[in-house]
Amino acid sequence: LLLYALRPGPAVVAAALVLAGLAHAHALGVDRMYVDAVPDELRGRAMTLLSTGVMTLQGVGMALAGAAAEVFPAHAVVAGSAVLGTLVVLVLLAELRATETPAGRAEE
Repeated sequence: LLLYALRPGPAVVAAALVLAGLAHAHALGVDRMYVDAVPDELRGRAMTLLSTGVMTLQGVGMALAGAAAEVFPAHAVVAGSAVLGTLVVLVLLAELRATETPAGRAEE
């Protein structure tokens, strides 16, 4: 979505949105790690909490983006969101790598 900073035409925007949507497939791997880290008897509650948290943060993010778009151009808001999202992913990835054991699994 960083392409939005260049104010591309509709075809490029559509391609960027498709790629961004496909990139969301990483959630499958994150869900698996989450499920593996939770005891079986708490799995239902944990997944409910996870999905509630994700939906809440998505809603808050959209509200903040909408508020920002009232002040800044929409293409700048989308590109800024891409930068923030990338930074968050890099921080989380560094934290995950710091907690991995030599066998490649996060410490329990």
